[in-house]
Parts: sequence; C-alpha cells; structure tokens
Amino acid sequence: MREMTSHERIRRAYEREELDRIPIFDVPWTTAITRWEKEGLPAGMPFYEYFDIDRICKIDVDNSPRFPVKILEETDEYVIQTHPWGCTYRMWKNKMSLPEFISYSIVDEESWIAAKNRMVPSDDRIPWDFLEENYGKWKSRGYWIRARLWFGFDVTHSYL
Repeated sequence: MREMTSHERIRRAYEREELDRIPIFDVPWTTAITRWEKEGLPAGMPFYEYFDIDRICKIDVDNSPRFPVKILEETDEYVIQTHPWGCTYRMWKNKMSLPEFISYSIVDEESWIAAKNRMVPSDDRIPWDFLEENYGKWKSRGYWIRARLWFGFDVTHSYL
C-alpha cells in the first residue's frame, strides 16, 4: 500500500477502512522540543517531519464567554492575568507548565447562566483571515484540518 497523506489516513480511520499505518498526532510543549534539539532534532526542523507523524492543523473557534483579558501582575518569572473563560491564573515565563489557577468568575448557577448568555455565536468568533491564508496550503499538502471548540474536561474542570 502506498503512503497516505494525513487527510487520507485520518478520513479512512474514521470510516474504518484499511490504512497504511495508525494515525499519530501530538502537540509537545516547547520545553520538549528544546530538549529534543539537544538530543539530535535538527534546530528549526518541525518535529512532525522529523518523527514522520501526521500533519494536523487547527482552526480555533472562539466559543468562550469572552470575559475581558487583563494582565494583573507581571514579573520576570510569571504573568497573572484573567482569561476569556473567566478565571484568573498565573503562567510561568521561563518554563512550560499548566497554569496555576487562582480564582474563578463562574462559581454558581447564576454566574454560569450569565456566562452562557455571553457565548453568542457570531462570525467574528472564526478566524476567517487565518483560514483564508492557510486553507488552500493545508489542503494541497494533505493535512487533516480540524476546527477546535475549546470545551471539555480540562476547560470545565480547570478554567471554569
């Protein structure tokens, strides 16, 4: 069997058809890539090319309540800011880690209803310019293209 593009491979996996191999996808933190470069990954080479894993690109659709983003404190080591999902968190500048969640806007049914009412679908929630700039390139290269609505266990149990 010939080698498939990522689009062919993932489409066929969803359709439960024969594949050339199992689809493989990852999103490593920059600290992992920095370490891999020290261990032999050529500098500047995309990790997915080096490891020959599937090319999957994303279009982030903003489905958040769109709470204002404000920087509350900034040092050489971290930034404390608010998030569109309503939390306040600390992110480290010089290392990769999950954020340290400090406080939340959505704390009861009433604040959830108020947040939910802010989640109104609109055209400006889709990055149309980014999509127009990249869609043809991704398609011609056989990438799997996914739209990502950011909502799931990590959001509901961390950011909310």
